[in-house]
Amino acid sequence: MSSFTHSLEEDILNQHIKVDGLEIGLSRQDGNRRGLINEDWYEDEDGDMVPPDEGLDEPGNGYYYDNEDEMWKTEDGDTVTTYSRQSIGSVDWHDVDVVLGEDGDSELRLSENVSFGELEEGEDWGNISHFFITDGTDNVLCWGSMPDSFNPVEGMEVKIWANTIVVRMTD
Repeated sequence: MSSFTHSLEEDILNQHIKVDGLEIGLSRQDGNRRGLINEDWYEDEDGDMVPPDEGLDEPGNGYYYDNEDEMWKTEDGDTVTTYSRQSIGSVDWHDVDVVLGEDGDSELRLSENVSFGELEEGEDWGNISHFFITDGTDNVLCWGSMPDSFNPVEGMEVKIWANTIVVRMTD
C-alpha cells in the first residue's frame, strides 16, 4: 500500500476540483468507484418504476416517455421535475490553499451556498442523502454523503450551505 504526499494531494485537488466548469448534483443513493450516474430505472412485474441497484441516483433521472400522455415523466409517474445540477468553480472553494484536515488528509471546503431552487407544485425529489461533482458532463469526479439526509417538500428551497461539502484526499 502506498500514500500520496500532501504536495500531490494539493495538486490533484487544485487541478481537478478547484477549477471552473464543474457542476454539483444531488443523489438519493451512494455512488461507486466507476462514477456512474445511473438513469436506468426499470419497470417491475407490477408495472411500478424501480430505482437502479447501483450508481448515483439524481432527482429527475429515470425519465421515461409516457406514450399515452405524450410527455416525459419521472419514475413516480409525475411530469419531469425542474431539478438541475448547479455550476461551481474555482471561486466557490475557500480561497486558502488545500488545508490539512482530519487525520492529516488534504481537503477543500465549498465556501459558497449552492441553491437548487424551490420545489414546485407536485415535485418530489425523494430522500437526498449524497452529493457528487462532475466535470460538467456525466463524468463523476467525486461524491460523498450529505451531512444530513433530507426529503425536500413542495415550496422548500433546496440549498447546500457553505462549508458543509468537503472534498478530501484520504489514505
